[in-house]
Amino acid sequence: MWRKNLDMTINQRLKLINNTKTKLDLIYSFSRNFESYDKAINSYIACSFNFSDIYEYFKPTFDLLDINTKITKSYKDSFFQFFGLLQVVYVQQDLIDAIANAFGVNLENTDDKKLNRNLRNQLVGHPLSEERNSDERNDPKWKIKSESNRKSTIILKSITPKKVYYVNYETENSKNQYTDMCADVDEIIERHLAFLNASFDSILKRILKEINVLLKKLEKYLRLYYCKTASNTNKFSCWFSLFINTHSFDVPKLNRCIEKKGTHIRYEVYLKKFESMLVNYYLELIVSIKKFTVSYNKVCSYRVEIKHDKLMLNSLKRKNIAFNSFFKGKGISGVGRDLRDISKPFNDQWHFGFNQLTTNFSNNIELISELNHLKILRFDDDELEYEICYDYIEYLLGY
Repeated sequence: MWRKNLDMTINQRLKLINNTKTKLDLIYSFSRNFESYDKAINSYIACSFNFSDIYEYFKPTFDLLDINTKITKSYKDSFFQFFGLLQVVYVQQDLIDAIANAFGVNLENTDDKKLNRNLRNQLVGHPLSEERNSDERNDPKWKIKSESNRKSTIILKSITPKKVYYVNYETENSKNQYTDMCADVDEIIERHLAFLNASFDSILKRILKEINVLLKKLEKYLRLYYCKTASNTNKFSCWFSLFINTHSFDVPKLNRCIEKKGTHIRYEVYLKKFESMLVNYYLELIVSIKKFTVSYNKVCSYRVEIKHDKLMLNSLKRKNIAFNSFFKGKGISGVGRDLRDISKPFNDQWHFGFNQLTTNFSNNIELISELNHLKILRFDDDELEYEICYDYIEYLLGY
């Protein structure tokens, strides 16, 4: 039988509550900070609900667990405190089940959960247990069964902020039996906190596993990308499944640039943008992982470390510096609208934007040449080539 920690102080309990808050925050931060990586982990995690809604509903209810049972309260306040607590426990259990299912985690149905859930059902949900099951009531034999085995709970024989005394009523073989019962508020809270922390630990362990899988997959792709013996097609195609629909890069445009690389700098610039995105993706992932594990180690009983390829990290940091230098062009103010006008070949304001740009940058030979090329592409029915040319114009203008 479960026994509460008799030595637990109010401060220790508050620390446990804060731990559960932090663990929920960590799970929520994973859903937000790693959101752009969802495509890589969808094979492991299928989230069928809006986690933000669950989070906003869940987090405020933690404060309702911070109950000091030593403070004297009226009968009315004790009543609502007790029944509110049981309902909060019940709802939080269901919310955790939803989160665990989304992450593919099977939570153990422990006594910490069952005892509190049964108590809530007995006192709040179904005080007359014979009315609980509608299928049984529709059974012609139900009346006979219920007459010989009737159960109910006569609640609130006495209630204080700390304890609720109630009576169970049961009929067996036409004999009435009454059992005095007592529910301890401190025990309910501490059982629930044990359940919360253990459940969140299980979910966080799964998240750490998925982060590690993603990191290793990413490093594997990067090694292939920078492998000198790998063909260009292999270097780029390994990324398509990971980035399509999550970034502005797409397979046809990348393939076109691979084919025509070396014929004009516009194709090389586009491929550099793609490579720069890969490098930033990895560097940002490492930062996110470090933040996540630091927070994790503060609230969990065991420390974890997700190892990354240090040589690769240092190499990509150097490459990132080079990319920042390559793409560091200052955005020229006042041309945003003109660029929007020529972003699509048949915009109504296309000629206006084109004329403004050619007038304002008449001394920029490279830009004027690319603008004239874009003008020709308007009628070539080659959407990919138009987009690549437009991207290069943006680059020349520092966008």
